[in-house]
Amino acid sequence: MKALVKKSPEPGLWLENVPTPQISINDVLIKIHKTSICGTDLHIFNWDAWAQKTIKPPMVIGHEFVGTIEKMGSNVHDFKLGDLVSGEGHLVCGRCRNCLAGRRHLCKDPKGIGVNRDGAFAEYLAIPVTNVWYCDTNIPQFPSRNFVPRIGFWWAEFDRLTSGNQLHPFELLRANYCLYSFSITSSSSAPNPQREVGG
Repeated sequence: MKALVKKSPEPGLWLENVPTPQISINDVLIKIHKTSICGTDLHIFNWDAWAQKTIKPPMVIGHEFVGTIEKMGSNVHDFKLGDLVSGEGHLVCGRCRNCLAGRRHLCKDPKGIGVNRDGAFAEYLAIPVTNVWYCDTNIPQFPSRNFVPRIGFWWAEFDRLTSGNQLHPFELLRANYCLYSFSITSSSSAPNPQREVGG
C-alpha cells in the first residue's frame, strides 16, 4: 500500500510502498478514506527538536482519520465490515494501575498512532477494537475525520486542567480547527492536498 512515511531523520516526508498492516484477534483493519493534518504531523515533517527525540524512523505518520472496516479479528463482535469509523489515537497498555482503575488517560505507557507506531496517512490502518468508534453516516466524512483532534485534545488536556493549570482560549481554537486535509486513494500516485479552513 502507499503511505506517507518519515523515512529518515531529516525534514520531509516520503510517499512509499509499505506492507499492509496485519491484525490480531482484537484488531480491526480500516480502509482510510480521509485524514487531517495535525500540528504533531507538522513537527514530524519539519523534524524539530520534539520530533528528533520522539520519532523513530521509518514510520508512517498521521492519527486523524475516517474510513471503513475492511477486516476484523476473530474476537471483534461489535462492528461489521463496511462500518464507517474513526478512532482514538492513544493506545493504552490496559494493564497498569491507572488503566485497571479506569483512568486510561493516565496510562503509564501509552502509544500514539503515527507517533510511536505506524499511523493513518496510508491506505490502511490497523488498531485495537477498543480504540474504534462508529461515525454517523449522515455526517459528511470531512468533519468526521476531525473528531480525533477534539477527543485527543481533551484526553491530553484533562490532566493539565485537573492539576490547576488554566486552558488558554487559543488552545481550544487550535484543537477545534484543522487547516489542511488530504485523501489517499489507491488510484492516485500521490496525496491530493486540499486547503480547507474550518472543521
